[in-house]
Amino acid sequence: MKALEAFKMMIDGGEADPNEFTLDCVVRGCGQMCDLMNGRVVHGLVVKLGFEDECSICSALVFLYMSCKYVRDSNQLIKAYARCGRVEDSKRLFMGTPLEILSSTNTMISVYSRNGEVEKALDLFEKAKLEGSPITLIDMYSKCGSIAGARDAFSCIFSPNMAAWTALINGHEHHGLGPDAVSLFGLMLERGMMPNAATFVAVLSACARAGMLDDGMAIFRSMKEEYGVTPTLEHLTCVVELLGRSGLVRAAEEFAESMPVAADKIVLTTLLHASWSWMETEVAERAARRLQALDANSAAACVIMSNVYSGTGKWGKKVEAREALKQRGVTKVPGCSWVDINSRSHVFSVSCRNHPNSDMIYATLESLRLNESSNQD
Repeated sequence: MKALEAFKMMIDGGEADPNEFTLDCVVRGCGQMCDLMNGRVVHGLVVKLGFEDECSICSALVFLYMSCKYVRDSNQLIKAYARCGRVEDSKRLFMGTPLEILSSTNTMISVYSRNGEVEKALDLFEKAKLEGSPITLIDMYSKCGSIAGARDAFSCIFSPNMAAWTALINGHEHHGLGPDAVSLFGLMLERGMMPNAATFVAVLSACARAGMLDDGMAIFRSMKEEYGVTPTLEHLTCVVELLGRSGLVRAAEEFAESMPVAADKIVLTTLLHASWSWMETEVAERAARRLQALDANSAAACVIMSNVYSGTGKWGKKVEAREALKQRGVTKVPGCSWVDINSRSHVFSVSCRNHPNSDMIYATLESLRLNESSNQD
């Protein structure tokens, strides 16, 4: 505490700026005292003075957020550096993170994969299997496409806690296994477990993805009434998606308008996608206007409205939507997929012919298409 007071006096006096060694000590001191508020203030000063790249300070920041049980900020640091192309900074941050921290481990596996370092991603995965917690394994197996592996990891836990149940339900949601996710939720209740906010997000997402309207709405109503969990915007978004996927687009719009909190971009984009799926032009137009009011540079609103108008034969309005996109200077980032062959990543996007073997690839695809057609005949 005295050290922090001395640091404040130094800053207020303006006689000398702190260097990386001073900041490292202060950040770690805040971590030792679990002082998140002052720790964040010092973090801001670190950025302002340009010391955020110092390896020791990166480790100190991870220590701060871990000590304060604020894993989210630590993981967001790793993600932010990766998104800016600063992979080495992501690695340095991760090295100070305990392996059992699920979200950071998964984030780093993703960073390695996207950076073409597939062997490192696999090594980290194998290391997590050996040293990580069972809950980490449940989540990682699920995200790597092995729901069976996730179930095996869950079955190894003698007395699963709420985090383990939630991870397994999340895994089934990720694989589109809505009925199984709801069954697991019911089994969890039978075992006397009290679901928390994260559990409800998992099971409501599963219901929305599988179009399980009755189950989803019943679970949503039970949140506050039976379990005392106040719905957050994340839960409300799940309900909007659930209603929209079930074809009740106008009901989804009414629900979004009646929410106790204002609809954000995610809610409005969810409503817009539902309107597109069911060609509810009027609802789509209202959602698009609200989305553009929140984010004038949103490409989603113009692109989806263009598709809605195309689907309903309103070609003039489709052209207007595309022109609006051009006038704003907004570009839609194309989706892509990639495959790793012999430790080398190959990236593909729609109609892309930049790959050196594109002629052979398209010829092979055409051959497969012809073979499939002949088999159907």
